[in-house]
Amino acid sequence: MSDELDLSAANTLRKEVFRLVVRGDRRPAVTRVYEHLRVIQEDPAAAPTDCKDGCAHCCSLPVMITVPEADLLAEAIEQGPRREELVRRLVGSHAEIAGLSAEEIALRGVPCPLLDGSSGRGSCAVYEARPLACRTYTSYDVSICQAHAENPTIERTSPARPLDYLTQLVTQSGLAGPTQKAFELRALLVELLTKEKRKKLQPATIDVTFRPERQ
Repeated sequence: MSDELDLSAANTLRKEVFRLVVRGDRRPAVTRVYEHLRVIQEDPAAAPTDCKDGCAHCCSLPVMITVPEADLLAEAIEQGPRREELVRRLVGSHAEIAGLSAEEIALRGVPCPLLDGSSGRGSCAVYEARPLACRTYTSYDVSICQAHAENPTIERTSPARPLDYLTQLVTQSGLAGPTQKAFELRALLVELLTKEKRKKLQPATIDVTFRPERQ
């Protein structure tokens, strides 16, 4: 295995996890995707990254997650010792960005409510359960991340390893299931953890339909 842009394994996995999600087997679907990422990211032949513990420049970007990912993340918060604190932070942060699109949230530069620290420095309070978008934002150049965090209006270029980033795009489509939608993290978690209705919360959404290029 290498860091070449061969997405055949990711596409096969997309189809597998889609079937799992349709059957209602959300946890196995998510864990299969996360394990696939772990394998390709730990490959000695993979391109190195510039990510380090405590670096959080990307934690002010909107995080779009699928419902299966949100289920596991909400479960981790529910079962953790900091439930009340994290739910309070999620509710407050969602109120700050409610009604905004994903693009508008990015321009606001509001740090993720699950970040222990400030934008630029800190650690995720639920790192082991972090969603796909966070797992695949593996930067090869921290200076790009810092520049985006300090000035969200500049033209955005992704510093993520191409294989990780493209694997996210492909497999997220499978995790989204029939809806083919990903939702902004705050709104979806607030719904799951407080029983608020998604229609009332109006989360930002994106279409994650996978459309392979014709050969």
